[in-house]
Amino acid sequence: MKKLICILLIIVVLTSLLTGCIGFYTCDFCREEKFGIMHKEDVLGTEITYCDDCKETLDWLRGQ
Repeated sequence: MKKLICILLIIVVLTSLLTGCIGFYTCDFCREEKFGIMHKEDVLGTEITYCDDCKETLDWLRGQ
């Protein structure tokens, strides 16, 4: 059972890496190199990428 769970976890991680949802990136707000889930948004025709920390701040500023 442990082997099955490990295999499924590896498949999920590899799929996420291949689709571009998880990986190394630079946050456009704090300019830090990050590894993990990146958030993308289109602002005035420009795609921005930001980290979880900056997402929390943006959500707070938006009142969400």
